[in-house]
Amino acid sequence: MLEPRHLENAPIKEAVFDIRVRLPEGDHLEALKGIHDKIRNQFPGMRLIHEVSIGMKGNFESEKPDETLSDHRLKGYRFETQDRRQLVQCRLDGFTFNQLRPYPSWEAMRDQASPAWDLYRHTVNPEEITRLALRYINVLTVPLGVPFEEYLASPPSVPDGLPQSVAAFISRVTLVEAETGCLANVTHSFDGVPDPSEGGLVTLDIDAYETIKDSSNLDVMREFEKLHEFKNRIFFSSITEKALRQYT
Repeated sequence: MLEPRHLENAPIKEAVFDIRVRLPEGDHLEALKGIHDKIRNQFPGMRLIHEVSIGMKGNFESEKPDETLSDHRLKGYRFETQDRRQLVQCRLDGFTFNQLRPYPSWEAMRDQASPAWDLYRHTVNPEEITRLALRYINVLTVPLGVPFEEYLASPPSVPDGLPQSVAAFISRVTLVEAETGCLANVTHSFDGVPDPSEGGLVTLDIDAYETIKDSSNLDVMREFEKLHEFKNRIFFSSITEKALRQYT
């Protein structure tokens, strides 16, 4: 594993700080909307978050179902900075802070997400926290004609005897760290070369998360530090020093 370090030009397309909760019975939408008044100076934009579900009812052996059912409901609100690079989502099922590129640093993102989470928490008083997650979507540039193994620690493997030129690939594993209770969905993908002048773009998507069984004495920010450390180990174990030099 490479030594974790701060990258001045991190290849992070989006970082997501997510907390899932269960709220007490009642109508919380007005309270969630009211959060905007307290953060309007930093997040002037507001958008509605809707949830839509569609189903069918009837005899499914016939050519057409008897009835199509749909359910459309307001799920919460999204508050945005003027440049839309930072988003705060306050929903009935949880809280999310999105940081779009350019990514400043973990400390800066954490220190902006934390007070917004505290405001959400004090506004709707969740009965329990059920899941914490940090997701980082990285987009790495690999020059044309250069083998993937020069940039990726675990490049796609093609059996001998087959063409070795790869036009696209995707791989996904779920890692489990028994000592900390952290898990991570790690996805590598390459969708071809949209712009030959820029080379190929490989996405390294790391979704580190923890399912919470008892949140009564949970130190949320301490758990996020743990998830961030896990995410960092995955990232710096997944690329080579040559790849890293592009972003320092």
